[in-house]
Amino acid sequence: MRPWHRIRTSIVTAALLACAATRAEASASPLAEARDTFAHARHEQLACLTCHLSKSGAMLTFEPPRGCQICHHQNPIKSECGRCHEPGRIPETLEIRLAIAAAGKPSRDRPVSFPHERHAELGCTTCHGQSVTLAPVDSAANCRGCHASHHEEGRTCATCHRTESIAQTHAPPVRAHVACDACHPTAAIAPLSPSRSFCLACHDPQVDHYPGRECARCHVQASPEEYRARLVRHETAR
Repeated sequence: MRPWHRIRTSIVTAALLACAATRAEASASPLAEARDTFAHARHEQLACLTCHLSKSGAMLTFEPPRGCQICHHQNPIKSECGRCHEPGRIPETLEIRLAIAAAGKPSRDRPVSFPHERHAELGCTTCHGQSVTLAPVDSAANCRGCHASHHEEGRTCATCHRTESIAQTHAPPVRAHVACDACHPTAAIAPLSPSRSFCLACHDPQVDHYPGRECARCHVQASPEEYRARLVRHETAR
């Protein structure tokens, strides 16, 4: 065998060995074991060109997830959301961050927990209304679409308002039990009543302290109805 033949053979052999090694590494790689999450069998009624370029037959003509949403979110009111969004894949509780601002204070982000389970009786599109993406509309993202007037009697204030940031903001020497509308809008404060639920929004350790009794009767020597007027600033000035 001529010398240049031997050189060429060695080069080809080395290339084949390198290729085999690359294949072996690829087969051992976790990435190689990843399954295609797109179910082709469910899309057999569609032409390949719906998603793929005709030249290569492989390159997608869209970027997921928006590309998928264009088809699957066309008529969300009639869609069965659970076919794709399985209950186990949806977080039970989402943390939503809201911008809260009191008078004369800079706004701050406040985390609020959104439990899907408590909203199960609502249709998905009640909150998820943005076109194509079906992201929550603004009124749902800030909770005000449904909870604009949530100061009615019987509400459990702690569900949304018992947070570390609220306890710190209202800690002494702040007088957190009078003239709340010095910082908060009077319209939001006026319907409030300093009931047990109101108190436990901040006083978490006392949740089992004389259950069923009203805190105000002992701690401010008045019924919630009698003390209610002091939550508004112009009443405390008297």
